[in-house]
Parts: sequence; structure tokens; C-alpha cells
Amino acid sequence: MWSSPELCISAEQQVELEAFLRIQLEERGFHLAYQPLYAIDGQLEGLEALLRLSHPVYGPISPGKFIPLAEETGLILPIGDWVIEEVCRQLCMWRDERVRMVPVALNVSGAQLMQSGFAERLIGIMGRFEIRPEQLQLEVTESTAMLYETEVAKQMRLLAEIGIRFSIDDFGTGHSSLSRLDKLPLHVLKVDRTFTARL
Repeated sequence: MWSSPELCISAEQQVELEAFLRIQLEERGFHLAYQPLYAIDGQLEGLEALLRLSHPVYGPISPGKFIPLAEETGLILPIGDWVIEEVCRQLCMWRDERVRMVPVALNVSGAQLMQSGFAERLIGIMGRFEIRPEQLQLEVTESTAMLYETEVAKQMRLLAEIGIRFSIDDFGTGHSSLSRLDKLPLHVLKVDRTFTARL
């Protein structure tokens, strides 16, 4: 069962899941859930867009199962583009409905940041929906940011210059140190839960 965290995906399941991902990408079968982010005083200060996928037989599929496969097969690129466009479309709808606007955080993969023209394409999507840079926050994992440090930093700086904020997710799971983070235009550092579980 794909949603079972203790069960490894067999080769046969991987082939089936990859085919399912391709179909859902074509048929817009993915959806986003928006998790609220609260300040210490309890005020809503942002949302995090979380990618979700359900199977008609197996039910909800854990992102821990389909995201690694999407990255391995290259499907993360069109899926990532869909997420960006969908977030911008949703922000546009909320604006038109006069909903109080807060920044929305979304995850971007190393493959996206390494792709030629990523920054320009993101800016183009934002322009189409008239989304201001301060309305978006991009999250990258520590391993992504450090593995391709020079190229990733270049893309991040291009976007940071226009006002997009960046955060590092799962900090502490890689081999980087705080002293290396000054090379990246970061605004938020999200410490991995293994460091906070005992607090």
C-alpha cells in the first residue's frame, strides 16, 4: 500500500505509481492543501501550500512516496511548475474575493532551481496573475541548497532581488553549518523536527 510509511515501494509499484503520476499530471489530478502558519501571538501570518494526491483504490498517497519518485523520473519539473501556477491562481482568486492576503510558502526542488530559466519563468507566471513578490516564499531543503550551492545561490539571488523570500527546510539533516548560510539570501531557517522533538 503506497500510503503505508513502513512499506517500501516494490519495482512493480514504482512503475504503476509513475504511470499514475503521469496521468494525474495530464488530468490535473493533484491538489493543494493550505496549512496555516501562526505567529507566537496566535495571529495568522502565512500559509504553506502542500501537494496532495489520492488514488481511487489506495486512497491518499504520502508525499514521501511520490515526491522522491517524481524527482527520480524528472516529473518534478512539470509538477513543480503546476504548483507555482496553482498557488498564483489561488492568490489571484483570494485577492478578487477580498480575502485578507498573507504570504504563501511553497516547496521547490533542486531540479527546478537548477533548470535554465527557472527564475524568469516564475516571474512570468507571477506577472500573468499580478502576484507581488512578497506574497510568495520559496522553501528549499538544506541538502538541495548545499548540494548545488553555486547554481542554487545564483537562482535564489535573482529572485530575492525582486523581493521573493526564501527559507531552508529540514536544517540539520545535511552536513552544512550555520557559517555557510550567509552565502544564500535566506529569511527563515526551519530546524528539523529531530532537534525539537524533545523540547
